[in-house]
Amino acid sequence: MRAEGNWLIELGFEQLKPPPERNECSSSVYQLSLPGDRCIVLRGFGAFYGDRELGGIFVTRDKFSPSYLSQSSLVKPPWAETDLPKSQPVTRANRENYRQLTLGLIDWIYQYETDVITRLGLPYREMTLFSWSSRKRTSFPADQFATTWHALGQSIVQNKNLLP
Repeated sequence: MRAEGNWLIELGFEQLKPPPERNECSSSVYQLSLPGDRCIVLRGFGAFYGDRELGGIFVTRDKFSPSYLSQSSLVKPPWAETDLPKSQPVTRANRENYRQLTLGLIDWIYQYETDVITRLGLPYREMTLFSWSSRKRTSFPADQFATTWHALGQSIVQNKNLLP
């Protein structure tokens, strides 16, 4: 949120508010259709990235270990991690799909972070991260977010053994 309104909605995301029966949920789910039959779904605990041809992955906020899902879209919003489809093991048969999905999500995050800095400015991005700085976790300065995601993607492209 910002004084000018919800940034994700401005980008074209659809906001799904928790249904009354999900009283354990306090924040919304945001979903966006992307070109090429792809989608992104954001929830406080992680992000889903789907591609109609490849399936989907889910990455939790706390750990970069993408879970492979054979589904390219979610049947229901992920109000909790239990709402996600069961992850599939990465095998020789689906490894390249998993890799391409991971690179697709990384590229989307890189573009998003670049857009935030370009359109809203570094002070805005730093302000949004301020509440996270008090938590015990490793983090990168806001001005390094985009380039760090880009570097991760490049490392995966160059070293196919970085992913299962």
